Amino acid sequence: MKKIEIMETVALSSPHLFGLLVTRSEDGRRNVMGVSWFSFASLKPAKMVFCLGSKGYTGEVIGKTGVATLCLPTEQIEKKAMACCKSSGRDTDKIASLGLETILPEGFDVPAIVGSRIAWALKLDQTMQAGDHTVFLADITAAAQLSDEPSLYAFGGYSELKSVE
Repeated sequence: MKKIEIMETVALSSPHLFGLLVTRSEDGRRNVMGVSWFSFASLKPAKMVFCLGSKGYTGEVIGKTGVATLCLPTEQIEKKAMACCKSSGRDTDKIASLGLETILPEGFDVPAIVGSRIAWALKLDQTMQAGDHTVFLADITAAAQLSDEPSLYAFGGYSELKSVE
């Protein structure tokens, strides 16, 4: 047994389900970021919990608009999904620059990313500070299956994305 740093446990606990969190600012600008710190919080009522860095653009937008879409990307868009983790939406229109396509499923306020298996429409319920991150608790207001392809997981501390099916 050896003592290790918390950051090392991220790689050692792989794989982590990987998602794309889509937002739309008050002026209509869309953004997308890669996330893995998310989970169902409740099924009755349907709620999702996710954690974002407290200084990030996506969290700022969700705090103002109260809505987002969480998508589970497939291998069809693996390279583009990984690229969503490489820059801030504050500075870059990642949807346009990466050539990502979007679709607005019935009941969604924010579009989903084409090439995803599942998408959930989220409406912010509450937030909580957790050190350098903010925990978001959101109601799941709608869900859509967009593909039959398997979802992506992050491996090796987010060094690669691949499916496990």
